[in-house]
Amino acid sequence: MATDPKHAAPFEGRVSRRNFFGRCSAAAGYAVTGGVALAADQGLDRPVRIAVLGMGHRGTSLAETLRKTPGTVLAGWFEPCEEAARKALARFPASADQPDPVVFADEDEAIGSTQVDAVIIAGPSDTHQGQILKAIETRKHILTEKPAGFGELALNAVHKALTSDFDRVFAIALARKFHPQRARLMGWLAEGHLGPMVDIRADWAQPLGAPRGRDDWMTDPARTGDWVAEHGDHIWNMLAELRPGTEAPRVLHATRISGPGGDSAWFKASLAWADGVTADIRHSFLPGGQFASPGLSFFVQYRGGIVDLIQGRVNCERKLMPPEPFDKSVSEDAAMLRAFVGRIRGAGQTGDERRQANLEEIQRSKFVERLRHEIVTAFEA
Repeated sequence: MATDPKHAAPFEGRVSRRNFFGRCSAAAGYAVTGGVALAADQGLDRPVRIAVLGMGHRGTSLAETLRKTPGTVLAGWFEPCEEAARKALARFPASADQPDPVVFADEDEAIGSTQVDAVIIAGPSDTHQGQILKAIETRKHILTEKPAGFGELALNAVHKALTSDFDRVFAIALARKFHPQRARLMGWLAEGHLGPMVDIRADWAQPLGAPRGRDDWMTDPARTGDWVAEHGDHIWNMLAELRPGTEAPRVLHATRISGPGGDSAWFKASLAWADGVTADIRHSFLPGGQFASPGLSFFVQYRGGIVDLIQGRVNCERKLMPPEPFDKSVSEDAAMLRAFVGRIRGAGQTGDERRQANLEEIQRSKFVERLRHEIVTAFEA
């Protein structure tokens, strides 16, 4: 494994990596994440050095947020696409509070570098599992974009690696679950203020036109990560969060639908739990974007009212005091990165609690994968 990574083009007059770390080491000891003081992780008294694997749309967005996150440094990146790599060089130069980013020659060099504490995995979805396993082996903290892997065997391999002596942080970057008000809303619902849950309806709409068939880019894991695994994670992780500790639902019905004008749902699926709670989910393609704005909707019907889980609104007859609607000025990515760094620093977690949180992350991915597999199998029947 190479040990001499090439830096980006030199930047005259900018601070050196050594001077930067020396200047920031004192401040890093009392950096805060979400208002919680950061405790040192294994003597770490400097910014957490993070490398990004994949500098496409998602990777560059996370890298920009990372550079604004207290107690972190964008240590460098690996990007196999020459055009994306050139754009990243221009977009992330060194600055007074960030050292020269390192351009790694390959993923092994980035993951194995002793100058990197953590990796953000943001490349094509079918590369995630292999990079996760390498990062576990080299004992790096890991924040991976969804999905963590395709298929039960892949996720079992990650699960097995996490149950070894791995004591670093493993997290899946599903930003929607990190909004600070969302946790309050979930807690409020769990307390039973609206009574028992009845059913769930979710829809993801995109003005892209319907896929042309099984081999279209929307269903090719090597190119898009398979839509069902990509955007389905937003829906099905919410299902897992709403129904914690319950058996995975049965897939009652799943169909792939594509009308002649591409103006119908691409898929519809009906799910049911043993206690009678049902969920209807679908993905709609809106031709030309002529309908409502694309996006995710998620409504949950309780005995005492309806919850709009995306906007945080609650409609019910009784006068209750639910959490306020979500503040859209809050960056979910920023909250996610602060939570990730907080776990790295300690944030009140013991080593055993950290390992348990890691296992809960991969268990949830396995829940999502089981649903994805059942629905895709129903499509192909």
